[in-house]
Amino acid sequence: MYKKHSIEERLLAVQKCLEGYTPWGVGRMLGIKEHYVSEWLDRYRQNGIAGLQKRPNKHADFAEKCKIVCEYAEKSSTFAPELRKNKEQRPLRSKQ
Repeated sequence: MYKKHSIEERLLAVQKCLEGYTPWGVGRMLGIKEHYVSEWLDRYRQNGIAGLQKRPNKHADFAEKCKIVCEYAEKSSTFAPELRKNKEQRPLRSKQ
């Protein structure tokens, strides 16, 4: 299961990297996957401490997803031909 790391944990990991430890070594030292440590270090270098803040998830609602799929289907000759044929016959459902 994914553990959400606090800003303090992220800062500590970045600080250790800036002291000369590798992201792999910091990950082993703090029990964090190297991938996360490397990602935090890159974001810190690009945006400073603001880059380590938790970012909001941006999820599209059901209607937006349907719109995206239909637009893609219209442009693609190989993607879901039945969607293109029946587009006028089937109204988009909205999640209630």
